[in-house]
Amino acid sequence: MNYDQITVVAIYGYGQGMRAVPALEKTAACLPGCRKLIITNQHLATDIPQKLCGPLDYSGYSSFCMYALHNFIETDYAFIVQHDGWALSADNWKDDWLNYDYIGGLTHAAVVGDQLLTGFQWFGKPNPVVIQNGGFSLRSQKFMKAPVQHGIIPRFHDTPMLNNEDVQLTGILRPTLEKVGIKFAPDEEVKIFAFEHLSPDAHKDVDVTKIFGHHSRLRELVEPNVIAWKIDIKNTRLIPWELKVYDLFSDHYGYQMVHQSNGD
Repeated sequence: MNYDQITVVAIYGYGQGMRAVPALEKTAACLPGCRKLIITNQHLATDIPQKLCGPLDYSGYSSFCMYALHNFIETDYAFIVQHDGWALSADNWKDDWLNYDYIGGLTHAAVVGDQLLTGFQWFGKPNPVVIQNGGFSLRSQKFMKAPVQHGIIPRFHDTPMLNNEDVQLTGILRPTLEKVGIKFAPDEEVKIFAFEHLSPDAHKDVDVTKIFGHHSRLRELVEPNVIAWKIDIKNTRLIPWELKVYDLFSDHYGYQMVHQSNGD
């Protein structure tokens, strides 16, 4: 299949767009024929096509994704990647995902009632609205235009995490978006699309070698086959199943792991 209806895009409105090049190229290679794009506030030394935007801080990025991204995408879909989120295997891609307006990786957070539960505390709760990751996500034009076309505005909170665009769009505002016809991928598809971290409960029946991609601030693709692992092994062991993730990258996919303990 030719994926010319998809633009693999990285958005860096603060001069750091070159960090995303390895992840963008890795993901684009899994979608033959797709377009590539970096949205940036300053020109970058790369052959990847670029479009200029204004400077974006953390909250500005969320506003941009919610209200401006559709103006920069000429294809039917945008596939957002970041330096710490990329595709792992073309063999794990499913064309059926194009039937949804939004699919992102399963996160540790979910809206349950009027609460946001983190750390997979939502597992086993009734009717959780699981947040789908935005930093590695596929979005249709219909989805990208919906907040503007239908006047859907975020509900701002004192807790910064609640203002993140993926928490707003796939959690807090999801019922409103569904009422105007937006179709979100179900959790079972989300699990095999991508992960942030693995849960012994949520992922117990998932073959992790069959998951398409991932996104986590603890892992950065710094070269085509080199991952900067942002925590040491001692702390890696403290995160449930994170050693399983480490082995997936190093043993199954053959990445070289470079340890960094300072994070970002």
